[in-house]
Amino acid sequence: MCLVNTAHAEVYRSVDESGNIIFTDKPHKNSEKVDLPGLTTYESPPYKEIKAEKIKKPITKFTSYSEFKILSPASKDTIRNADGDVTVNLLVTPELQVKLGHRIVLYVDGSKVTSTTVTRYKLTNVDRGSHTLSAQIVDSNGKPYSELISTVFYLALVDDASKEDTQTGYDPDYDPKISPDYKSKSSPGYESKPSPGYKPAPAPNYKSKPSPGYKPKASPGYKP
Repeated sequence: MCLVNTAHAEVYRSVDESGNIIFTDKPHKNSEKVDLPGLTTYESPPYKEIKAEKIKKPITKFTSYSEFKILSPASKDTIRNADGDVTVNLLVTPELQVKLGHRIVLYVDGSKVTSTTVTRYKLTNVDRGSHTLSAQIVDSNGKPYSELISTVFYLALVDDASKEDTQTGYDPDYDPKISPDYKSKSSPGYESKPSPGYKPAPAPNYKSKPSPGYKPKASPGYKP
């Protein structure tokens, strides 16, 4: 507002006794009016909000898994469990792409057991004996995204395992000191037969010798 008022006010010029030039908006004695050129004005364009552009991160498309294998049970591993439980551990590198809908499907002996997103899973109520465990990664449509990997393991229930430990092959009727042809005296028809060419050794000619200085003493009160 001050700039606008100044542009429309009249300006007067005068010189004082010392020769100083003075400009004022009020006329004085010996002052003269000064004609000023018109004031140049500028009108700014309408304001527009400037939005900061978001930096777009480059989208890296997932291609494949570099490593996928069964850590446990190991190949031909024997697992002993009373309830038939088997813990499965898998290795997936890089980590399973759950955001892309990837899942892991587990099979036991060719039958689907579960579809999961975890790499550690417990199988339950598995029958004893030999089994084939298989695993495969599938996409959101259920199509295979990895090769089918497999391993063979054996399950022994605890009761069966304890029996195997006690069965050492011991036969209570077997004695390694007795030959297979041996017949006990209590067996019917038993006859003792001497070995061929056997001769009993003659008894040694034994004579007792008293100890030096030994004198027999009769017991007190003994009467023959």
